[in-house]
Amino acid sequence: MGVGYPVDLMVCVALGVDMFDCVYPARTARFGTALVKTGLLKVKSSAMAKDFRPLDPGCECTVCQNFTRAYIHSLTVCALSSMTQKAGSIKRSINSAGFLKHALFGNFILLFSPKMVLPELSLLRCTTSPT
Repeated sequence: MGVGYPVDLMVCVALGVDMFDCVYPARTARFGTALVKTGLLKVKSSAMAKDFRPLDPGCECTVCQNFTRAYIHSLTVCALSSMTQKAGSIKRSINSAGFLKHALFGNFILLFSPKMVLPELSLLRCTTSPT
């Protein structure tokens, strides 16, 4: 368990291991790197922005058959931009009215986690009703 690096996988299978559970493939993808047959492909790299080949030309998965490196790169850039914009909004709300009192907090909770149970203190401080 915990074996996820491609080299480790091969060595462990050679040693008789037949069960694997590891976060490596998902974590690697989350950080903008694709696992391809030839190794690692850094899709966040600016070189990928204009690379219209599949992630892994020999792969038959849905992603490699339907999306280019440039498209995947644009998704990572969009995700990073989205989080940067969200952090900027939070900073402005903290500077202007206090984060918990600002409508940004209430709107976000209602939109993304409408069933979320907040700690009582947060509910008391969040007095601005979302618009």
